Amino acid sequence: MRDLALGLFPGFKGADTVLLICSGLGVTKLRELLASPPSSPLPLHAHAEVASNHPVTLFAAANVPDHCGPVWLADAAGLPKIHAGLDSLASARNGHEYFDLANSDAQLIVSLNEYDASWWAANA
Repeated sequence: MRDLALGLFPGFKGADTVLLICSGLGVTKLRELLASPPSSPLPLHAHAEVASNHPVTLFAAANVPDHCGPVWLADAAGLPKIHAGLDSLASARNGHEYFDLANSDAQLIVSLNEYDASWWAANA
C-alpha cells in the first residue's frame, strides 16, 4: 500500500465514505498539495493507490466544478479547517478527521495509521 490510499466504501462507519488512508508521509504530502487553494481541480486520486473494488476520484478545488466527482473544497475559507485537521493528524501517531465533500453525499475520512496493508488487501 502506498503512502496515500483511496476508496469509496458504502456504509463505512454508518455512511457512504470516501476513505483516504495515509501514512505519516502521506499526511505530509497532503499538506504540501493543499498548502494553498488549487488554481484548477487537483486530482488527489492521481497521488494515491485507488481501491480496485471501491474506486473513486477525489478532487481538491477552490470552487466546485460540475464535471468532477467528489470535491474536497479547498478554497480560502475552507483551507483553515483542512489545515487544522491535517496538522492534528501530523502531530499524532494515528487518528482520523472528517470532512464534507461537494458533489457527493459521501463523507470524507482522512485516516492516519488506522488501516494497514492487510486491511487494504482484504477490503479494497
